[in-house]
Amino acid sequence: MTVKERTRKEFLNKARQVFADKGIAEATMDEIALAGGKTRRTIYRHFTNKEDLAYEVLMAFFDDWNDYITSVYNGLEGSGIKKLEVFLYKMKNYMEDRMSIMAFVAEYDIYFSDKRPQKVSDDTRSKFMVSDVLIEKIILEGIKDGSIELKKDLKMLVSTMASVLWGFGQRIAYKGESISQELGLDSRDILSCQIDMYLDYLRVRLK
Repeated sequence: MTVKERTRKEFLNKARQVFADKGIAEATMDEIALAGGKTRRTIYRHFTNKEDLAYEVLMAFFDDWNDYITSVYNGLEGSGIKKLEVFLYKMKNYMEDRMSIMAFVAEYDIYFSDKRPQKVSDDTRSKFMVSDVLIEKIILEGIKDGSIELKKDLKMLVSTMASVLWGFGQRIAYKGESISQELGLDSRDILSCQIDMYLDYLRVRLK
């Protein structure tokens, strides 16, 4: 790794910490540079602005996320429905173990809302879709081995499952304590219940 690459990676790590502590809107490039022991001028050699830096932090997270869920998929065993159960719970556990970065991802979606859109490249879109692709593969395996019964359009089902799990994971990270207080339930148990509902819906019942 070159000095430039190492410096860039250090900035990404420090930016992730500052964004988690202060939020994207309140964080400044000066604070991120200071956290990394560098000057404002140095950070601008690597990133155009704060929004560019936030985007790179997000992409670094998705690189890690995609590497993880791909490794989980490659290690799955058993029937399709069993693979789906393990895969979805691994997704849940990964999110729960990384609440600070999940909160950042949630805030990123708010910061770049439809009123303040950010262009999404094909490469970026493909990074967002890895979990969808893997869930679809598992469901198809389950249909083939007879453990899963498809009752809805496959693309719509997969998009719904991935979007709801991912979105609720972000919401738990962003305001999980408030949700628990409002409902009198552990917010993480609600996500488990959602997964179990999907599994019950797809599981083939023996007659």
